[in-house]
Amino acid sequence: MILKERSIPLTIKKLEALLRRIPVEHNQRVKIEEDLSKFKAGYQGEKSLDYHLSFFKKERYIVIHDLRLLDSEMRFFQIDTIILSPSLLLIIEVKNFVGTLYFDQSFNQLIRKTDGKEEAFINPIIQVDRQKLQLRNLLEQNKYSNYPIVPLVVLSNSKFIIKASNNIREIASRVIHSDALYKKIEELEMKYSKNLYTFKEIRKLAKLLIKQNQLLDQNILEKYNVTKDELLTGVICEACKEYSMIRTKGSWYCPHCGCVSKKAHLHSLYDYYLLIGNTVKNKQLREFLHISSIYSASRLLSKLNLPSSGTKKDKTHYLDELSHPSAL
Repeated sequence: MILKERSIPLTIKKLEALLRRIPVEHNQRVKIEEDLSKFKAGYQGEKSLDYHLSFFKKERYIVIHDLRLLDSEMRFFQIDTIILSPSLLLIIEVKNFVGTLYFDQSFNQLIRKTDGKEEAFINPIIQVDRQKLQLRNLLEQNKYSNYPIVPLVVLSNSKFIIKASNNIREIASRVIHSDALYKKIEELEMKYSKNLYTFKEIRKLAKLLIKQNQLLDQNILEKYNVTKDELLTGVICEACKEYSMIRTKGSWYCPHCGCVSKKAHLHSLYDYYLLIGNTVKNKQLREFLHISSIYSASRLLSKLNLPSSGTKKDKTHYLDELSHPSAL
């Protein structure tokens, strides 16, 4: 049973919006493109795990994706996937690596070699062990202190070779391919054969963890040193991708390709929401969408039927509803 589905990370959505809204020649563009590529590869790796999870019995296992929790020392920690059963809890850290992976136990790092290049990463075994420590603290606070926690690193891409400086057996027991996940669970269920909690009790714990989940919502402009003035504004044409659509007679018209749209502003408002903030006033809307008339902007906002506060002249509209796909 999946209680919390996997969804496209907000960071990916923000980076995509940022790339749409900065000039091609911007000095941070290459860095943003590289980071987006890494985040997408990580997400695709996590998503590929879903097929293997589909074989787990819904009446015994509860699956939670994408948790960001706060421990007792006010430190955030993020877990890709948690699997709960009556006998044990499994933490899964998914890695989408290709090439030769060398676990350097002396310096506690992972070295990836691909196309003759070497790149160092934090040892994912240490990463998942730290997650176990922080999660253990949360479980103890909620009277699940004797719940066995098993941390696993799951490699989602089959195109890799694993090497290690030492402790090969330990690494082989802690790092597996996604194809071997179901078999690994069977082995662990034999090792932890006693049911410590009922399904109702682990469901209660799962709901508690989901309730404590805190979405990472960072200021993406700040992170990449991009100012609001550098953003490309205007409504993007769905057909030719030009930033030139004009508001006329209740629709959007593109002078470049002749495309007409009733809803083209929604995607541009979503960019505003991702990059600038979840509130907008009439003046801000006009500036971002290139609407000259205060009355046209007011009518457009009225049609969106967004929650708002304040008086007519200083009304603030809340864009959070645009974060739902059905709104676009």
